[in-house]
Amino acid sequence: MIFLVIILLIPQNVQSLETINLAYLTDFPVTGAEDILVSGTYAYIGTNNGLEILDVSSSLAPSKLSDLTFFTSGPKLFYAFPYLFSCDGTVGVNIINIADRTTPTKVTTFDTSLCIDIQVVGGYAYVADGTNGLLIIDISTIATPVLTSTINVG
Repeated sequence: MIFLVIILLIPQNVQSLETINLAYLTDFPVTGAEDILVSGTYAYIGTNNGLEILDVSSSLAPSKLSDLTFFTSGPKLFYAFPYLFSCDGTVGVNIINIADRTTPTKVTTFDTSLCIDIQVVGGYAYVADGTNGLLIIDISTIATPVLTSTINVG
């Protein structure tokens, strides 16, 4: 299945959603797109096959910079340059070095039961892990993350 990343022009000074005028600019075919995160002039697309990085500095002509293939089950992405965290269901958390966006490299994977979502603050990753609740993972040494706490919620 192929999905299209659609780029829209949205004015920065929008006062009301009722008065917003969207302008279709272009699209870019991506196979198996599951999540997208845009930072600056780069779009990071989590796919069912890994990661694709696009240069979107020209909204009318986005270009693919690179991709990284790794097993994934529908990633949820979090950006904390120079790292991208991919929360991948039963696979866990993939940590990817994106300092050179043309050659992203997988640093490590931290195994979880069912990684649903992730946020990173300071030296910690907070992972919603299904029935395991909230996992707090020390990522101060990025290549060797350590589980510091599990909080059962609900």
